[in-house]
Amino acid sequence: MPTGLTSKLYLAGVSPGLTFEIISIKPVAPNDGYDWKASFRRGAGEASVSCIGQTVYDNWPMPFKVSPSDRDGLIGEAHFEGHNGLWSSGPGAMVTIDFRLYGRTTVNGVSVDVDEDGVIPVSTTDWGGFSRPDYVNVTYSWRRRTADPVNVALGVPSTLVGMPDDLYFVPGVSTQEEKVGLVTTTDRAIALTAVDYALKGIFWIHEKLFSWALGLLF
Repeated sequence: MPTGLTSKLYLAGVSPGLTFEIISIKPVAPNDGYDWKASFRRGAGEASVSCIGQTVYDNWPMPFKVSPSDRDGLIGEAHFEGHNGLWSSGPGAMVTIDFRLYGRTTVNGVSVDVDEDGVIPVSTTDWGGFSRPDYVNVTYSWRRRTADPVNVALGVPSTLVGMPDDLYFVPGVSTQEEKVGLVTTTDRAIALTAVDYALKGIFWIHEKLFSWALGLLF
């Protein structure tokens, strides 16, 4: 059977006074998990889908806060496997991450209260029996969005053990635009620069950044 796939997600930074919290983790696998495995790991905790299609949480506190100063801001690892060799073909599993950004922060001298929810589904393109998918898809958006969800397609190396690039997420708030934003990149240095701009209420655009997902702030 093909080897598994793991996609690591990080929080690069967050504005002072705001908290980035994971509300729920929901792995979903076709055929109630008999043919596919989907799980989400973080430290000692794991959420996986059982053989009856139910989510099983192993030593997992929920909700939990993510901090850039804890494990380099690790949100967690979405992991996927096919169990049945040649028959593990077609659409695989998915892990849906629900998050919340809340608190009070100051942007350009203006204090603002933030309390917005968003979602990050992680999935793959089709599995090819004994071969792994070509891409891992990571999509992100806000529940009260003003723009379409943004999808990032991460290439899967052709080697048996290679994994897609890690993703670094940056939330931001603009009191001028009255929007909350979320952006990601595979380049940690670029992510840290995006954090600096976000502190000033700027949704920075760069060729190494994927698009900003925007939502309503008020």
